[in-house]
Amino acid sequence: MEENRKTRVMLEEYGIPNASDYTNYQPLQDWNLQNYKKEFKIQVVRESEEERELEFDLIGYPVGFANAFRRVLLSEVPTMAIEKVYIVNNTSLIQDEVLAHRLGLIPLRADPRLFEYPSSTAKNEDEVSDQDTLRYELKVSCTWNPQAAKDSRRTTDVYRNSNVYSKDIKWVPIGRQAELHPQGVEKLATASYRLLPDIQIIKPVRGEMADRLKNCFSIDVIEVIEHKSGDPDLREARIKNPRYDSCSRNVFQHEDLKSCVRLSRIRNHVIFTIESVGILSPAVLFVEGVKILKEKCKTFLEELENIGQ
Repeated sequence: MEENRKTRVMLEEYGIPNASDYTNYQPLQDWNLQNYKKEFKIQVVRESEEERELEFDLIGYPVGFANAFRRVLLSEVPTMAIEKVYIVNNTSLIQDEVLAHRLGLIPLRADPRLFEYPSSTAKNEDEVSDQDTLRYELKVSCTWNPQAAKDSRRTTDVYRNSNVYSKDIKWVPIGRQAELHPQGVEKLATASYRLLPDIQIIKPVRGEMADRLKNCFSIDVIEVIEHKSGDPDLREARIKNPRYDSCSRNVFQHEDLKSCVRLSRIRNHVIFTIESVGILSPAVLFVEGVKILKEKCKTFLEELENIGQ
């Protein structure tokens, strides 16, 4: 049990008893690069081209590092987004500033690695080039639909273009952009991580109790195994896949079940997920994030070397 407390974050009914040990985590042995390289592993669990999602495990990876990597992915991997909005005529229900904000949240289908940062020395803010700027326009008019049924009351039937969608935004190439980006010109990413759940059944759970235990957890975390005799009272609960448990601790609502399981999270096993809604795949975003983190470490080491000089 004591060893479990060192390697796991224990989840009890009314809190996390070793939370302070976790927040002030120290490695089990003296840290050095060689030991770290031996322990550290990356295992790709799922990569979906259709959902643009990558899920992988960082094993032997301190959670503080995982959070640093998450923050880099969310805020420091270069992206392209609508920054300036020029509104000529807006007669919709949405105010100009709200419309501009929503446009800024739309992912653009453009690889930022192919563009440059705008020059800070430009005299005119409106000066743009095909190397640093993308231009779009939105021209949509809501009109009556003459073919709508007389008794129709649905907005989408009575009007044409009653709703405006991101597909209505049209790219207006600047300079040679039509030649340089013939496929058209989205890149945002959501990155999250969590510790790997660990669930242990420490007492046999059978019959009706097994069904209740299964329902306390996320789908497919617990399975109920039928007994070879066919007796329903001998069906037994087993751990199937604790990975996707939400750690809700619903089991503690049942007096007869709470002493049958032990819940924890493995502190050096991070489940990391990257979702992309842009042209860059999650795998590429991962590599770009690593590059930025490496540069940050390099800069930090250089600063340390220059202290006192």
